[in-house]
Amino acid sequence: MRLCSGKAGDPKDDPSELVATLRRQFADIRDKIPDNAWLITHRPLNGMFVLPGSKQAKVSDKVLQLALGNDIPASARMTVSGHLHFFEAVDFGGERPPQLVVGTGGDDTEVMPPETLVGADLNGARVINGASHAGFGYMVWDRVDAQT
Repeated sequence: MRLCSGKAGDPKDDPSELVATLRRQFADIRDKIPDNAWLITHRPLNGMFVLPGSKQAKVSDKVLQLALGNDIPASARMTVSGHLHFFEAVDFGGERPPQLVVGTGGDDTEVMPPETLVGADLNGARVINGASHAGFGYMVWDRVDAQT
């Protein structure tokens, strides 16, 4: 199942209208999400990046987490996104689904967070394990059997 999040960036003003719209849209599909599903969004629910000219890590999208974060069912096993032009894998130790950001096919790489992701607070959850990689690339997933 896909949630279209391409226009769900953090607004400069009050995000409550956008949060409410996304909650309504997600409510339409939430109960239809099958077991072991991957939630695929354009923008990451839980990613970090660094603004050009800065060294301060920034959470990539607070609006999506506000809108969907507490409503993601336990059946969702992982969140896969792009938008940020690097690779990032974030594990929350079961508190929420892991997040993969696979944006390595973009036209220009972005600055990754300079510090380790481990221990960082991402939208109210602590990162237990994480990795990031800059540069161009792609990812291929091969299904081995019905259990993976």
